[in-house]
Amino acid sequence: MGKVLTSDQLIISVKRRGSIPTDQRTFATQDFLDLLNEEIDTGMVPSLLELHEEYLVHFVDTLVVANQRDYAIPDRAIGNKLRAVMLVDSSGNVRDMTRVELEDISTYQGSSASSDYPFYVQDNKIVLLGEIDGVDVKIRMYFYIKPNTLVEDKFAGVIRLIDRNTGVITMSNFPEDFSGTEMVDLVNSQSPNKIYDYDLAVIATDSNLKTVTLSPSDIPVDLKIGDYVCQRGESIVPQLPTELHPVLVQRVVVTCLESMGDTEGVALAANKLARMEEKTANLIDNRVESSNQKINPKYSFLKKRTNVMGRRIY
Repeated sequence: MGKVLTSDQLIISVKRRGSIPTDQRTFATQDFLDLLNEEIDTGMVPSLLELHEEYLVHFVDTLVVANQRDYAIPDRAIGNKLRAVMLVDSSGNVRDMTRVELEDISTYQGSSASSDYPFYVQDNKIVLLGEIDGVDVKIRMYFYIKPNTLVEDKFAGVIRLIDRNTGVITMSNFPEDFSGTEMVDLVNSQSPNKIYDYDLAVIATDSNLKTVTLSPSDIPVDLKIGDYVCQRGESIVPQLPTELHPVLVQRVVVTCLESMGDTEGVALAANKLARMEEKTANLIDNRVESSNQKINPKYSFLKKRTNVMGRRIY
């Protein structure tokens, strides 16, 4: 497995692969970051999603409130769309929900939601079409989370100590823009550098002690030493498998050479990129090779279903 590359290391790699002089004035550091972010958003992420191997999948649970019908789709969702919508009861049992088209609203309007749990999508919300039985029932929205914007390494804190009782996270460095910050994201330092959680409220910061204090309940169980504390929506590592880091670098190299008017260099770099993409595809596709995916006839006439209270319906 390849090494995880931070933003600074990615830029160094771009310069080396593209033979771009360090003293050139065509590209500033922010230019390289902009190109990296553009290639992630327009090239790498679409390619990952085409595999349908559940990369970048995240979920949020929202408590169902009496007399409330509409619930917002998370703003971090790529394309403002959802992977799946389900109900979770107080015991943790998961039930399917059924999406209906706008043309079918009148058919389901006012009906009990205890069987199919119908909903429709309107703008950036899902809207329930019936009452949900049960106590402490949650709507679980699965979605593909947008990768955070790459920034220079100096803008993230590397975790050195975690106090789960007080919520104090001590870092080996204190980023200059952390004082007074209101929200942070927590990012895994290991491939594929997933976002543990995001938009976490900051209770306090201390530049002398190099600490950020969060609510203890906001600290993920699997957060560990070496992971990153970043400003909201930022990261110093791309949310991609490490095997794709060289491909990301090569894509930026091609763009840089195009901007510099190096026709011969572009041809060579593009040819190498094509070979890299072809070989890398096999490394990230079919994530569980020995297990066939089970085909579940979800909407079969004979399939038994239960509502969120556990009652059987047919």
